[in-house]
Amino acid sequence: FRWYRVMAELDRHAGDLTSATEWLEKLLLVEPQRVDVHTELVDLYRRLGRDEDALEHLDRVRFLSGDDVDYYRQIAAIAFAAGNLDHGRRQMIAAHDLDQADLATTQLLVADLVAFGEYETSIRICRRFLDAVADRGDAWDHERNAVYRIAMDAELRGGDPRAARDLWWQAYRVTGMADDSRFTAIYDAPGMESS
Repeated sequence: FRWYRVMAELDRHAGDLTSATEWLEKLLLVEPQRVDVHTELVDLYRRLGRDEDALEHLDRVRFLSGDDVDYYRQIAAIAFAAGNLDHGRRQMIAAHDLDQADLATTQLLVADLVAFGEYETSIRICRRFLDAVADRGDAWDHERNAVYRIAMDAELRGGDPRAARDLWWQAYRVTGMADDSRFTAIYDAPGMESS
């Protein structure tokens, strides 16, 4: 069975991705429970533009390994590449639901939502992330600040500067930087005064 793996690797390095997939498919006929092989086939099929085949193996990975954030992110990437934006967005939300403290998922999801003008949903996702990491200490300050900047951008694009102000204020309170002069300057800017 190692022979199949070796041949697949040689074909991949030679640039013959189709032949590499054929060798790995042969390996799965003998060892169908190999998550690593299914995962490798997802990558190869995506690179070949064969999204249906990639999804088939991704479903096997999920069946064999259970739900995880990466599964939903990969499904979303395939859906986005195929132009199915609603399905992609739903998968990203499922990834976020599974692990609300995952920064990469939060950033990707919020960026997509903001790009399509779904500001309220993007803010809701940001708040869920921040609630999930609120008690994790200083190590998460950078992540919290990154998400708050994204969320603030969403609020500003959505035309509600007061909501942006409130969100930023929450960010600085959570991270212990509420007296930061940058925040104070924005908090006191025209149109941002407290109500």
